[in-house]
Amino acid sequence: MASEQKKADAGLRRQLAAALPLLTFAAVVIGLYQCSPNFRWESGAGASPYAGDFLQEWIGGYVVRHGEYDRFYDVGYVVDLQHSPSIVGFQWNRAAYLPLVYPPFYYALISPLSALPFSIAAAVWSALLVAAAIVAIWVTQAIARRSTNDLDATWRWGRWMPVAVAVFAPFVENLNSSQKGVVCWLILATTLALLQRRRSFAAGLVFGLLAFKPHLALLIAVAMVWKRQWPFMWGGLATGCVLAAISLGMGTDVCRQYVDFCTGAADYVRTGGYDLSRAHSLYALLHSLSPNESIAKWLFTPLALAVVVALAWCLRGSLEVDSPRFIEQFSAMTIATLLLSPHLLTYDLTMLLLPIAALTFPGLATRRSCTMAAALYFACVASAPVAAAIGVQPSCALMIVAFVAITTGQLTVRGERVIEPSVAAG
Repeated sequence: MASEQKKADAGLRRQLAAALPLLTFAAVVIGLYQCSPNFRWESGAGASPYAGDFLQEWIGGYVVRHGEYDRFYDVGYVVDLQHSPSIVGFQWNRAAYLPLVYPPFYYALISPLSALPFSIAAAVWSALLVAAAIVAIWVTQAIARRSTNDLDATWRWGRWMPVAVAVFAPFVENLNSSQKGVVCWLILATTLALLQRRRSFAAGLVFGLLAFKPHLALLIAVAMVWKRQWPFMWGGLATGCVLAAISLGMGTDVCRQYVDFCTGAADYVRTGGYDLSRAHSLYALLHSLSPNESIAKWLFTPLALAVVVALAWCLRGSLEVDSPRFIEQFSAMTIATLLLSPHLLTYDLTMLLLPIAALTFPGLATRRSCTMAAALYFACVASAPVAAAIGVQPSCALMIVAFVAITTGQLTVRGERVIEPSVAAG
């Protein structure tokens, strides 16, 4: 009886130990929404929009439901809608507005939210973002479990991951701004998990959902096609064709307007009042360091080419999508995507949680890779205040260092492993 009681007590302690990080995650998220100024209902000439950037999602859905497809990217029309108290239910700073920046299909898919009162729709949206984070954590932990059959080591590794996510500065800003970096993380993590199981077509189907931010999908898509991952390509094309059909069904003119908008995406950094301390891409870094715009553009071209060449070197040989090496290669593709993005703000760095976690996976991690993961994590936490003080983004600099280290094998080829893997999982 005493032995059975000890086993029961040990099981209870393990359950409590497993639940504590999740309870901490929930407490941090609830506290964030309670304390966030973006989630205080205010109305007036100097107020900010409730729920941050969600207003442009809700207005985009409103435009869809009212059939004004050809006016998605009409700034004057969108400004009038966003500042109409009879529509959104509150007044806010007329000098500011939130442009519609996503493809037409995106607003069509989320348009049911605009049928709800704005405050209720914002609450549903926030719940969906939190749910996406929870699933992304679970999927990332599943990738780690698949990388080694040492379940105890994986459990110890993943136990506090929810807490690390909850206090990660880009994730906090993601929820505070009602942005979608966490959705991008979930899409990439699910893609990698399916590839790891050699379900390439399904991985392509999921990856195709990233088309709502096409600049974040382009590099990985080209790399996978170059490596002749045909099932992945067909899956991505299938999703892409469905989404394109939705957009075309809304009219060719609105599609043309979106393409015109995309061609000027990089010009955000020249917008008056644009805060470079919140921009983390390579182009934004060069723009902050260069005395004029022309020099930044001239420097960006060869550096972007160097990133592509380094990634090609990392992907040399056959691509074994179920191998531990592919986790590193996918991490390199993710970091390269972020570096080359024409528009990358702090909340987008939530995507970095996937390569940061991958660098510390049990059975794959080295002391160097864990050090690099910690540096990336804390660089993102301190990035905005450091950039505001010295004009240089430590996050971008660390992403460059991590990318070079991964593509040259410095994190795994050398150094001792932190946890030796047992028999590799199949």
